[in-house]
Amino acid sequence: MKKRLIFPLIVLILFPLKTQSSDVGTTSWECPPAWNTGQHVIKPYQCIEPWYPTKAARLGIEGWAEVSFTVTRAGLVEDVIVMAEEPSGYYFYMAASSAISRFRFRPVVVDGEALELEDARYTFYFPTLRTQ
Repeated sequence: MKKRLIFPLIVLILFPLKTQSSDVGTTSWECPPAWNTGQHVIKPYQCIEPWYPTKAARLGIEGWAEVSFTVTRAGLVEDVIVMAEEPSGYYFYMAASSAISRFRFRPVVVDGEALELEDARYTFYFPTLRTQ
């Protein structure tokens, strides 16, 4: 019986649920249609909304986190690196890196060949949650 309870508890600790309770509020988020990486435009076809860090939501803290990553020839995300976050200590970096790692992109094709793009960057913004 105890083994059955431990696994869901571990899952909730490692992958917190999005904060959507009425005492904290909600935020609207939209998948970015495309953005320029400097030389190429990348277009996501699957976006994952980042979860709002619970501690930040509870305290009404807003923030942001910038991530750098590689888009493979197949459009997958690899090598996620957190470049910056503000303010620190509220896990915005964790929410951003978790979300971007599950994005999927349309492959960038040049002269009929799919390219791997290194050092693509995106900044996730976490505005103050508004009460429902």
